[in-house]
Amino acid sequence: MKEGDFVRKKDKSAIDKAYENYHFSEVKIDENCKIYRLKNKTGAGEMRCYDLSQGIQLSFNDLNMNSSYQEIPARNGILQIDYCIDGCYEIMLKKGDSYFIGKGDVSVTDLGKEVIAYSRIPLKRYVGITIFIDMLPAQTFFDAVFHHNEIKLGRIANTLCMV
Repeated sequence: MKEGDFVRKKDKSAIDKAYENYHFSEVKIDENCKIYRLKNKTGAGEMRCYDLSQGIQLSFNDLNMNSSYQEIPARNGILQIDYCIDGCYEIMLKKGDSYFIGKGDVSVTDLGKEVIAYSRIPLKRYVGITIFIDMLPAQTFFDAVFHHNEIKLGRIANTLCMV
């Protein structure tokens, strides 16, 4: 197996699956990354996304807006891990719970279990890193690369994302 065997350009990325039907003001493919730009009446932001392996993408997020919310349905099989570098982000779920992620916080979300009713950026500033994991292709990658290791993404998601 050689480098790049598991990153297939024709496959839809975990980010594209997670944000399918989300309206970005611009999507640009650069030499090394895919850039998603957001713009609305409350401000603007950018996500710079990189393929790490089959089913796993990394996004550097820089949002300077009050909200980036758009209604999107639950996405089964997608795990989202967020780390806040600066600012904060608040999410309200349809079931009534709300989550706040601030500087230094980590959040792990199973996008198939949590339906977002609304989100906002109270300080109009959020800088963070997100890892998107499409669990089926990522598990295939882990099984092929780590033959003797027991990395089971479903078990990890069930442990960290108890709903």
